[in-house]
Formats: sequence, C-alpha cells, structure tokens
Amino acid sequence: MKESVNDMRIKKIVVVLLTIFLITACVSNKPYIEINYNQFKEKLENDETFIFYIGSTECSFCKRYEKTLKRVVDEYNVDVYYINVASGNLTEDEMKELDNLVNFTGTPLTVFVIDGEIQGKYNRINGAVGSEKIIKVFKRNGFITE
Repeated sequence: MKESVNDMRIKKIVVVLLTIFLITACVSNKPYIEINYNQFKEKLENDETFIFYIGSTECSFCKRYEKTLKRVVDEYNVDVYYINVASGNLTEDEMKELDNLVNFTGTPLTVFVIDGEIQGKYNRINGAVGSEKIIKVFKRNGFITE
C-alpha cells in the first residue's frame, strides 16, 4: 500500500522532533561536573588545578548560585567540579575529611585548587554571590583569561 503525502509528512515531523529531543536530552543544564569524594581526592593527589564547588540540593542559596554560576561557566567555558553534601553519597568519614581539607561552614562554597593545593579561606567564594564576583575570583585564580 502506498503512503499518502500526509503520512510521509507526519513521519518526517516525528523524526525531526525525536532528533531535537535526543540532542537536548544529551546537553546538561548543570553548571558543573558532579564527582564523588574519591574522585576529588584523586584530583588532589594528581596535583590538578580545578574549581571545586560544594553544594546541596536542599539549599535554596545553592539553587540561586547555580543559576548565576551556569551563566559564567557557559560564557567563559570553565569546568567546575561539584560534590553534593546532601546526596547521602558521602560517608561520615568522608564528610569529616572533606571538612578538614576544605574547612567549610556552609553551602554554597567554591574553592580553588592549584596544583593539588586547596587555596586559603580568603581565596574562595562563600554564598550565593553575583556573576561579577564569580568572574573576578575566577580571573584572579587564572581560570578566566582575557
């Protein structure tokens, strides 16, 4: 049986819509690369340089910060690594170790690791700051160059 012109159009539309859906499903809208504690430790041990964001899915300030962070990350093509402290994926010992290493008192917190060394408490982003502050601190740490 021959397909009608309308049937062919409908099939083409379905194929186009499925393609668009698949492409958009593969693109993350998160401003970070989520890692676990062992991956974080491995990056430190390998003397890597990276931006490390500690947040929580239960934190309203984190949600606001992530929207701003996403704009900066997208504009400047910067990678940010993330641990969700509310996910239940961290053991109690890992949480204590993370606190000892980073010395965090709340979320959101962004720290900078240069050659495996976590930078001091005066060289970090505490709280849900605006894009100007994020850009300034990213530049100061060499993650944005212009």
